[in-house]
Amino acid sequence: MKMNHLGAALTVLFLVSSVSSQNVGLQPYTNKEAIFLTYSSDGFYLSQDELKRLLPLEFHLVVTDELMTRFMTHADFSGDGKLTRREFFQLVELITREKRQ
Repeated sequence: MKMNHLGAALTVLFLVSSVSSQNVGLQPYTNKEAIFLTYSSDGFYLSQDELKRLLPLEFHLVVTDELMTRFMTHADFSGDGKLTRREFFQLVELITREKRQ
């Protein structure tokens, strides 16, 4: 996994602040920004390959072609095949909502 420096720094900062506040039961979706920056190669978009890589690691999802199509249909409003931060955050909301049901 290739991490950019900003994404790595934000992830470490988030984890340190969470541990210091004794929030041991962290959920993988508690910091969408850090996840986005960790997996985005350019810091602006997530490609479908980057999304396929992060979903199993961060959300424990088995990524099928059907699931990717569903996620992209729901979240990729521009239709360019990649997700902006806003689109990714909306996808995370969908995932967390479905996990609660």
